[in-house]
Amino acid sequence: MRYLFIKKKFTFWSAVIFVCWTCFCFVQDSLSQVQGVKHVVIIGCDGMSPDGIQKAKTPIIDSLIINGAHTMHARAVMPTSSSPNWSSLIMAAGPEQTGITSNSWRPDKYALEPTAVGPEGIFPTIFGVLREHQPDAVIACFHDWGGIGILLERKAFDVIEDTEGPVNTTQQAINYFKEKQPTLTFIHLDHTDGAGHQYG
Repeated sequence: MRYLFIKKKFTFWSAVIFVCWTCFCFVQDSLSQVQGVKHVVIIGCDGMSPDGIQKAKTPIIDSLIINGAHTMHARAVMPTSSSPNWSSLIMAAGPEQTGITSNSWRPDKYALEPTAVGPEGIFPTIFGVLREHQPDAVIACFHDWGGIGILLERKAFDVIEDTEGPVNTTQQAINYFKEKQPTLTFIHLDHTDGAGHQYG
């Protein structure tokens, strides 16, 4: 049972890595150069299995897949802990470059030094790159796992909200998007990972 959960988590991270890598390349090349695209929303569900998405009735997710970027065949980085993988997604580099090798990583507490450091003392993120290239961009993050907050270049954001639970996180993101229409929005939901840890 534990192996199956880990295998599914690998596959999920694979899908998310591709989406974020695509978004990173897209952001780096400048949003204004892509015809008709003004807003990018990255939705990450920690621990969600692509197998589950493919088997379940998920019309909204299906629509996002059809109209957005996705893959079911990319791979996670090792180790498959949350911080190394989320940082790889938002930094477009593996732990050997970011220096983020475990969930206990902190900007001032690490075993491996990053190969590059941005203005806030951590490996550069897609958010910092966008801020550098488009200073007027509106950048937002809504998350319900505190570990995400330490991986972010906080000065790159207009808003970062650490909320309680997926419903509150999603609602705050929706409200902010309606009001500000951010250039880049990152929504991180942790409930599937929490369920996996609790129920296996």
